[in-house]
Amino acid sequence: MVQVTDYAESTKRLKNHLLTKMRVACYPVAIVIQEENDILAATFSDTLNNTEAEIGNNILISEQAIYLSRQDEESTFHQVCRELASGVSLILDFSWTGWKLVKLLSQAAGVPYIRAGVSIHPFLRVVDDTLTTLRNATDAVLIFENDIQLEQSLYYLIEFSHLRVLALDGLNATTIKTIANMLPIPSFLVIIADTFHINTIFSQAMEANLIKKDDHWNLVFTDFNYEKFHAGLLTVSITKYVMKKSVCCSLAQLPEACVCPESVKVYSKPVVACK
Repeated sequence: MVQVTDYAESTKRLKNHLLTKMRVACYPVAIVIQEENDILAATFSDTLNNTEAEIGNNILISEQAIYLSRQDEESTFHQVCRELASGVSLILDFSWTGWKLVKLLSQAAGVPYIRAGVSIHPFLRVVDDTLTTLRNATDAVLIFENDIQLEQSLYYLIEFSHLRVLALDGLNATTIKTIANMLPIPSFLVIIADTFHINTIFSQAMEANLIKKDDHWNLVFTDFNYEKFHAGLLTVSITKYVMKKSVCCSLAQLPEACVCPESVKVYSKPVVACK
C-alpha cells in the first residue's frame, strides 16, 4: 500500500498503477474527500480525463466521489464498504487528516490506498515543529485567512500539536481586543495566509499596536508572491516562512527556472496534470 502527501505525486502514482494494465478495461476509483473540498473532485476528474487521453483511451476510468462527513463518519464508512464490494481498483484519500479506518479497510481488501495531502497542514506542521523544537514554545495565537483554513487546522492541532493555541479567522475588532487583553501575553503570534491576506492582517495588527516585540511574529506564506510583502511596515524583527520558487514551477508543470505564475496556490487548487 502506498501513502503520499503530495497531489502531483498521487496523480503520477495513479498513472503508473494504470499503465501496468495493458488491455482495454474499466477501473473504478473511490475518492474519499472532505465535504468542504468538493473542488478537488472536479480537479481530479480533469486529471483522469487527461490520463485516459494520454494512454490512448486503452483504459477507461470511472471515478466515484465519496464525501466524508465528520459528523457522520459511520454512514460514510458504510458507503466506502459498498463501493469496495462493487469493485474498486484504488482508494484516494483527500481528507484533511487522512482516514485511518479506510486505510486499514483498503489493506484488508487488498486495494491500493493513496493519500493526497491538499490542506493547510504542511504549513501548520512546519511552524508547529519550529516553535516547539527550536523556540521551546508552549503557546501561540494562530491567525488564518479564512474559516476553511481554520477548520482544517483544528483537526491537526487536536491530533498532533502540543501547543496551547488560540486559532482565529483573520482579525477584527473583537479578536484584536481578545489578543490585547490576553494574560499572560502569547509567546508567539502566527499568520498563515497568502501574501495579500498577510499584508492585510499584519497592517491591522500594527494599527492596533499589537506588534511590539522582536521575534514575536511568524509569517507563513502559502503562496509564492512573498516578495510583495510590505516590508516597509516592519518596526520589529519577524520570522518568515516561504517556499522555494522551484516548487511553484513544479506545481505549474513548468521548467525549474520558470517565472512563477501568481495564480499558483499550493493547497486550495492544485495546478497539476499527469505527464
